Amino acid sequence: MRYSESMSRALPLPSDLRVLVRGWLHGNVIVVGENEAGLTVVDSGYGDDVEATLEWVDTTTASATAPLETLLLTHVHSDHAGGASALARRGLSVVAHPAAAEVVRTWCPRSLWLEH
Repeated sequence: MRYSESMSRALPLPSDLRVLVRGWLHGNVIVVGENEAGLTVVDSGYGDDVEATLEWVDTTTASATAPLETLLLTHVHSDHAGGASALARRGLSVVAHPAAAEVVRTWCPRSLWLEH
């Protein structure tokens, strides 16, 4: 099936969606869901960017009425999951595909290198 404009549509985004847009080849980080279930961070960015990510998350959620509860990983490429362990150490529950669980639990950036 070929892509066509008829297959695409814009969806309204929640007003509580916050996005940290990074440069080329860096995964974005999203905070969403200020409700009774708590805030969710979607992806964590590179491990090398973790200090900036944590600072942004802290600033972004400082005025939130709901607690930061969950990290949802879309997949375990290093630009999306590299900072997962830092957020998990803060007590966030990490949600990922079951096949990714071991990679997340034993995170090692080298494990994702193509030549490894």
